[in-house]
Amino acid sequence: MAEDTVKSSGCCDHDHNHHQDTGPPTPGDATRIHVGGLCCDDEVTLVRRVLQDLPGVQQIDINLVGQLIYVQHAATVTPEVLVQALNQADLDATLGPTPVAPSATPIRLIAAVALFLLSLGTPWWAPLRFAALGAAVLGLPPILARAWVSLRNRLLDMNTLMVLACVGAVLIGEWIEGAAVVVLFAVAEHLERRSMDRASRALSEVASLAPEIATLLDGRQVQADTVAVGTEILVRAGDRIPLDARIVAGTSDVDESSLTGESRLVSKDPGDLVSAGTVNHSGVLQGVTTATSGDSAVARLVRLVEQAQAQRSPAERSVDRFAAVYTPLVVIAALSWAVVPTLAGGEFSEHLYQALVLLVVACPCALVLATPVTVVSAMTRAARQGVLIRGGVHLETLGRLDLVAFDKTGTLTRGTFQVVDCEGHGNLDPALVHGLLGAVEARSSHPLAAALTDHAGPAPGTVSEDEILPGEGIRALVDGHEVHVGNHRMAERMGWHGAAEHAQYEAWRARGRTVVYVGVNGELAGLHALADVPRPEAADAVAALAAAGLGTVMLTGDDQGTATAVQEALGLREMRAGLKPEDKVAALEDLKTRGKVAMVGDGINDGPALAAADIGIAMGVRGSALALETADVALMTDDLGRLPELVALGRRARRVIRQNIAASLAAKALVLGLAAFGHVSLWAAVAADVGTSLVVVLHGLTLLRGSD
Repeated sequence: MAEDTVKSSGCCDHDHNHHQDTGPPTPGDATRIHVGGLCCDDEVTLVRRVLQDLPGVQQIDINLVGQLIYVQHAATVTPEVLVQALNQADLDATLGPTPVAPSATPIRLIAAVALFLLSLGTPWWAPLRFAALGAAVLGLPPILARAWVSLRNRLLDMNTLMVLACVGAVLIGEWIEGAAVVVLFAVAEHLERRSMDRASRALSEVASLAPEIATLLDGRQVQADTVAVGTEILVRAGDRIPLDARIVAGTSDVDESSLTGESRLVSKDPGDLVSAGTVNHSGVLQGVTTATSGDSAVARLVRLVEQAQAQRSPAERSVDRFAAVYTPLVVIAALSWAVVPTLAGGEFSEHLYQALVLLVVACPCALVLATPVTVVSAMTRAARQGVLIRGGVHLETLGRLDLVAFDKTGTLTRGTFQVVDCEGHGNLDPALVHGLLGAVEARSSHPLAAALTDHAGPAPGTVSEDEILPGEGIRALVDGHEVHVGNHRMAERMGWHGAAEHAQYEAWRARGRTVVYVGVNGELAGLHALADVPRPEAADAVAALAAAGLGTVMLTGDDQGTATAVQEALGLREMRAGLKPEDKVAALEDLKTRGKVAMVGDGINDGPALAAADIGIAMGVRGSALALETADVALMTDDLGRLPELVALGRRARRVIRQNIAASLAAKALVLGLAAFGHVSLWAAVAADVGTSLVVVLHGLTLLRGSD
């Protein structure tokens, strides 16, 4: 069966009433359907009307700009039945991913425009008046067909209103006005469709980055979607990596900008993970695949963004509720305007004309499009930069944030220790001490061992015996030298904790450092201070958030000294230390009394805190399917510099939404006011309506670009 299904997850901030557009379907399989030409709320309403009456359909979620529908349904309903029902309503529905090609300009539309322009010469030559009728005849059939489908499904949409306006204008002898209605509406609809296609292609381009061909270790080339997990592949310099894999041989620099938005090359060695769609720049790599092509990191990201785009934001829901009341009221007003004055002795053709103007104004297309185009454009732009925003509600929350709370370990800091200071003692050559230290620690699996080994450098010494000292450290013989490496308890037992050493120990401890002593042949040879150091971009990210007017808070389970050192290094405004997981949740509830709060953590370990915040932001989740699919916002990399960009994107999206709604309402109010006094022609009303819709769409699409 050619069924294209996805596993979807529920969201805690949505209800799941029958047929409500509440976000991705409840857990289970959902059929994914592409509907070509889905570009207006009229089509969205028609899709719902067609599908919701089918037995077994449980939930319908529509990604307007992505031209995708996710249908949750019973097992008794086949995807083919859904597609057939949509196509019977003249909706171009297909299963599976469908590349979005630019909409070609129909010959019929070109001819209609030409005839309409010719008809404008009527004052000079009367027979040209018939060109207007020809323009209407050429342009009207597609609109009439869609209007008939809508009426058949008990819907009064923009197509129906335009047909009524055109026919009414022709009947009262306003042929040019009738042609103007058809031609302007058709041109604007075509431009709007092309604009929507652009937004849809923007995300599709991300999905198509991974090559379709993979090279196996023996040199054979096969389709990437046929390669199983655990297969050995070969990636030559300059090639795109076809599948997620773990490197088993070779070193190289990899361009991961397609997935993370980070332009610098990333060094890759055996044991490291590489992702599908990224580019191998230098050496030849051999790897073992860790995911199929359909479950790669980039494929998951695109799939989740498509589902998230189907969620309606609070602003969109409010506009939909308003439009549901507004449209019928204006239609009733138009009918009343045509009938009541005529019955009172007024001129029928004059009042009918004004009623037709009101019918055109009745369509709330621009208002309905004001939010979804903006939201989807912003989410698509974020996805292209390696950020998943799981719905418009979270995008709006990003734009309303007052505070950002951070976990410390692995979020503000690297999550690994590093030697940040050292002090030698005695007369031994420092190079000898480092060599002995490196030889001992190279054999250890202790969390501090890697940092000490990196600090000491190459370790040529030979260890003849070693002994673990419980609660203290390690003792070893290296090239005839007895070496002790351990903590202050070992130092006290060995008699190395004199006044000077104790003072140094206390000073380092006060700054949150972990102190390691090294002794050679029974004598103290050096002290080393280790710390989990802040990420290099963390200070700039915190400063940028503060400059944007946001409060910054660190929530950590570490002791006061360690937390204070990190707070001072990064310039955080607040810090709360010694917190257990349940304490972090309580702290977030307290912070939420001061405004909207985001919690930034490194994935699964911070789950309770991420859930307790108004919005949870998980970072570094490229390899974590669970974290990617459960966070409100997921950063594919560990780059904290993305946070100020995200907040700016959320604020800009809210600003564009407000501007779009204001422009739509202002245009409607102006035309309605002028129409009430007979100062608006029919084609001016059409131009104002479809023009406003086009402006709203184009303004929303500006979020695909980086400039503010």
